[in-house]
Amino acid sequence: MKKIVSLKKEYVSVGGSFGGNQNFFKDSKKIFSKGKQMGGCGVVALTDTVSYLNGFKHFTDPEAYRSRFNETAKKILFFPSRFGMTFIKAFWGMRFLSHIQKLHVKCRWVLPVGDPYKKICRMLSEDLPVILCIPKIYGPGKKARMLTFYDPETLKPADRTHGHFVVATGVYINENDIYLEISSWGKRFFIKYSEFRAFIKKHPAGVLGYMLELKRS
Repeated sequence: MKKIVSLKKEYVSVGGSFGGNQNFFKDSKKIFSKGKQMGGCGVVALTDTVSYLNGFKHFTDPEAYRSRFNETAKKILFFPSRFGMTFIKAFWGMRFLSHIQKLHVKCRWVLPVGDPYKKICRMLSEDLPVILCIPKIYGPGKKARMLTFYDPETLKPADRTHGHFVVATGVYINENDIYLEISSWGKRFFIKYSEFRAFIKKHPAGVLGYMLELKRS
């Protein structure tokens, strides 16, 4: 596995995690915790990206992270539910957060037209995390049609998902396959770039958008 480009600094962590995790709300008895756990991946992606850009990358424990998650959710008026966040909401949320926190980045909505590979590499080379939206699948047989996540050590399938936000932190190549290093559920995974692109094109929800492009201003 050879690295092509990645973020320049260590990514956000909570304890020893690789990024935030909506499952930090799993055992919480507070109101709306279930909705945050089941549909909080978009808020996690925004929280982690903003935290990284602000230089705040290490949370001591899940409680500290839950507090930051709740701050993000409140600012973007996120209502916790199992349905999560739409790509449109994530886009406007990132634009608003970058404005009020003076991050000096512009946020653009990338539609599934052309190949975003150069955009992803450009962002990472400028030390900007890449928020990706894996579209939701509709119809029967969803389990078999989900996008595969690969174990970073063995490159064997480790999980599958759809209707989910992740943050890309690096681009790697192994033999003839390009992989994106991602943070999801507080873990480090890889997705095959070719499979991600095919997934976007195949499922109609991808037409609404699947990547937030950031540019420094």
